[in-house]
Amino acid sequence: MYKRKIERLRKQKDSLEVKYNGNETTLYNFYGGWDLGYIVGQLSVLEDMQDVYEEQKIRDYEDSIRRDFLNECLSR
Repeated sequence: MYKRKIERLRKQKDSLEVKYNGNETTLYNFYGGWDLGYIVGQLSVLEDMQDVYEEQKIRDYEDSIRRDFLNECLSR
């Protein structure tokens, strides 16, 4: 669901890390005090949202299996 945006942010983060070469906190002021600031925050939130989405998909799948099993048992 969020895979393309996560990949894009990772590429952006990697390019900024190369550009600033470890001087993010000493020479440059990034939002929020993070090394790469806003991008790292966005990436973190999207990864968390992706995890929640995948966990929900697993739960929904397990629920559908249970429901199918119960329906099959009740129909016998």
